Amino acid sequence: MVANAHREPFLSIDRANIRKGSETLENFLFDVFYYEGRQIGRIEGKFRDNIESIRYKKFWHVLKVYDSIVLNNRWKTIETAKFIPEQGKPNRLISPSPEDLRHLAVKFYASLHYCIDENYDFVLRTTTNSLFNLRNIINHIEHSDTSKPLYMGRKLELSLRSPIVSGSFLLLNRASMLVLRDNIPNHDHSVLDDVAIGKILGYEAQKLEPSFANSIDFNSIEEVDSLRIEDFVRYTHYRCKTKVIPRNDNLVLGKLVSSLIKAGIRYI
Repeated sequence: MVANAHREPFLSIDRANIRKGSETLENFLFDVFYYEGRQIGRIEGKFRDNIESIRYKKFWHVLKVYDSIVLNNRWKTIETAKFIPEQGKPNRLISPSPEDLRHLAVKFYASLHYCIDENYDFVLRTTTNSLFNLRNIINHIEHSDTSKPLYMGRKLELSLRSPIVSGSFLLLNRASMLVLRDNIPNHDHSVLDDVAIGKILGYEAQKLEPSFANSIDFNSIEEVDSLRIEDFVRYTHYRCKTKVIPRNDNLVLGKLVSSLIKAGIRYI
């Protein structure tokens, strides 16, 4: 399940067609979905971006209180995402929520409903600027205990009581999907969604000890080139997040794909 939006850098990555449709993964019983919110216009998008920017300014606590009251009450129940098939591309799941960062959790839960209803055993949540070592992912799945909730992925250390799993790489099994679904009314929309999910799975509804897999960031093509070809196999998750404006994640992803092919790594 790949978080997507109708804005940059997502559009450039989508046009580059770096991640192909689920037909390329049939032999491994994987399906690929882009999950999105409802499209919004440029003016509404600018307005929502300005609201989101408050989170990183001195009045952040005002937005936190507002969201803890308004969003927490508005989204105690969430509809199932609408399935939109795409020819030659990953299929899409469209949430009823608007497309912005403050509603990222809503479109995730809407899509999670769909995966539960369709009886998926595992969900791998990620972003458009991430790729995965397929063999390592399958190995993690095959060695997991399906009788217990799985909370696994990229380590994210914040000023919390324990590390949590990043939304850029989150692996769940059906047991943990059901825990999250049952705790939608308790989700804290006043914090970033991976933090709120970590609170539910890590030390509220469940006392799960997260499992972490090797992950690496690439901020430029030069950083991809600097990693020895034989070292790519060590990692499960590769994320390309450039710091230039405008971002050029698609170019770094293209270079990463070339390096993974040279390393003989099948990627998703």
